[in-house]
Amino acid sequence: MQIYTMVLQSNTAANRTLYSACATDPSDYYAVNDPAKLPNIFLQIANKFSKLQLTN
Repeated sequence: MQIYTMVLQSNTAANRTLYSACATDPSDYYAVNDPAKLPNIFLQIANKFSKLQLTN
């Protein structure tokens, strides 16, 4: 399971500490200041899923 966290227009030191700790990896935490950039962030996350390979 992979957990991603995101804050919108709330990138404070406390939020960075909390949400990066909640994410699977600190690099899975996203701080977005501009709502117009949300589609790009979701695309970055989706691209990580495209690298996922399921085997039986």
